[in-house]
Amino acid sequence: TIHVMSEATASEATTSAAEPERAVAEASERLPLIPTSPILVVKMAPDNLAAVLQLLDAQPLAEYVQRAGLHAIRRFALDAAQLRPLCLAATMAVGRASVTFRSSLAMQRLAVAALSSVAYAADVAALVGQEALPTIFAAAVAYPADSKLQTLSCEA
Repeated sequence: TIHVMSEATASEATTSAAEPERAVAEASERLPLIPTSPILVVKMAPDNLAAVLQLLDAQPLAEYVQRAGLHAIRRFALDAAQLRPLCLAATMAVGRASVTFRSSLAMQRLAVAALSSVAYAADVAALVGQEALPTIFAAAVAYPADSKLQTLSCEA
């Protein structure tokens, strides 16, 4: 479900994850004509990693969806029962988001943190290492002056 909110109004538009453009357009029609951009909030499935991965795959160019998805993957990394069977898919989804939004420092930090969370368990780390390390190194090389990203990369 996607909710579109603005500080100027309390307008909301709710739709399925497959129709976010229509929801934004409908909400934009109700917004006042002042120069404020809507704040997008994405609600992910609270208990289903597979649904989150499907949403990330369906919306690869929507940065707000990808951000919410990476946060959800970090949360699901604590649930070994859901993570283990989908660890490679989760790692590849994080890598795809990282490559797609290479110019976003915040997205690179989030991707490295998500990969660190996914690879926290030793058995999962052994499975995802070959997929995760190129993403981590690429982020670290792209932003050598960012100490926070460098620290996250070393921890991962």
